[in-house]
Amino acid sequence: MIFILSTRHIETTPSLKRHTNEPGDAHYLILPDDAQTPDINSHQYSQAEWITKLTQNTTNGHHPSEHPLADFKTGNILFFAHGYNNSQEEVIQRHKLLDMHLKQHGFTGTIVSFD
Repeated sequence: MIFILSTRHIETTPSLKRHTNEPGDAHYLILPDDAQTPDINSHQYSQAEWITKLTQNTTNGHHPSEHPLADFKTGNILFFAHGYNNSQEEVIQRHKLLDMHLKQHGFTGTIVSFD
């Protein structure tokens, strides 16, 4: 899954809804791994749903038994911040590339792209 926290403005016309390159409200997106571009209608989640899915996707282990937090699950989130001057297609390509390379080096967490 590709997690995106977008603060791009949504432009709405009678036939189209799309993100622009201007700042706007926060939108919480989860895309399938094979996605090339976000679809506001099918990839947008409420904040609560998005956080729940992110937490479930990220939580992948436990602290060692001797650790004071041994009863709690662990996980890592890496926020990939980029600017509005990148198209969403570029962001998704870079997100996938970063994810692939980090996994090759043993990273087991989840990446969140933020614009």
